[in-house]
Amino acid sequence: MIRRTIAILALAGASPLAFAAPANLTPGMWETEMTIEMLGQTMVDNLSECMDAAEASAEVSVLADDMAGGMGCSAGAVSQKGNVSVFGLICPADSTFSGGAITFDIKSPTNFVITGDVTVSMPDGSPDVTGTLHADAKRTGTC
Repeated sequence: MIRRTIAILALAGASPLAFAAPANLTPGMWETEMTIEMLGQTMVDNLSECMDAAEASAEVSVLADDMAGGMGCSAGAVSQKGNVSVFGLICPADSTFSGGAITFDIKSPTNFVITGDVTVSMPDGSPDVTGTLHADAKRTGTC
């Protein structure tokens, strides 16, 4: 679900990790409102998806790599303080993205927020463009 959330954000805008803490989210149906702002434009999308028990109880490091993977990147240096994890994006040269910094904040077992700044490589050779993303995910019931 998280990989798809980030992948949809990517479409809208056209390594071992240092810790192993479980996310402790609640499996079920999740609704996510995603906003990306880039070049003076704001795009909003909504997503409904089922999170299974395996993903809900995965280590935060696994979820960070899934989030980055949804953008064609991998999670770089990851740090965690309480329920907040921060990681950089390591993106290959052929990726839409050239880098960024993501914050994954688990507000409760039924709510998490993803925020960050991402840099998009422009296909025409123009300078890279930086945008912001925000995704607010809430569990709404069973699948």
